[in-house]
Amino acid sequence: TEMLLFDENTSEVQVNISISDDNIFEELLETFTVNLVCDPSDAVIVDPKTATVSIRDGGVMNFSNSVYSVGEAETSVSVQLLLSFDEGFNLTSQSFEVEFMTVNITAQGGRDYEEVITNITINSTVTSISIPVFNDQAVEANETFRCHITLISPSPEVVITQTEAVVVIVDDDNVIVQFKEPEYSVMEEGTQLSLGVQIIGENEIPLTVPFTIRGSATLHEDFNLTSGKN
Repeated sequence: TEMLLFDENTSEVQVNISISDDNIFEELLETFTVNLVCDPSDAVIVDPKTATVSIRDGGVMNFSNSVYSVGEAETSVSVQLLLSFDEGFNLTSQSFEVEFMTVNITAQGGRDYEEVITNITINSTVTSISIPVFNDQAVEANETFRCHITLISPSPEVVITQTEAVVVIVDDDNVIVQFKEPEYSVMEEGTQLSLGVQIIGENEIPLTVPFTIRGSATLHEDFNLTSGKN
């Protein structure tokens, strides 16, 4: 039991309460009551004798995933924003805006995907953003870009717990590898021979192609391999 002291000629005093943030999102409201429990000698306690306090978490927004993956041959990737809120949050009257933007990492906007910078009104629990991706027909490493969200008008009712997600564009292109000629004929008199191997298509990363040697001629006795590079 705590005590309140009204000094002489004082008409109001305060019960001061500090609310702690437990960093745990809870959909249900948490409540407690403060009660005036007995009559002092020179006063009568009447209703309201109880004050109820509700602790709310408001709304929490994040991406549905931290990493999204899309094949280069696909036309777009869909990124979802998720909104969770407590039972005291009114989404109809408390809709809000976020800025959504893409940021290059190794993928280049305008070449590998379509850059997006837009303001989005959040009025549902799931908001999807479609980002077009481009197929450049070149063999290359997987490429990435970042999606970023920011509250346009910061609200005490909503917090963003995950501001970024990464999109991986998975390369699914192939090049053709073949000998330039199918047959070669050489004399045994110490001839130097080069077999041309060519790539048809674009390759923007180093490409390793294994090869084997078979036949009646014997390596190190009838011939020696002097290189296997460009």
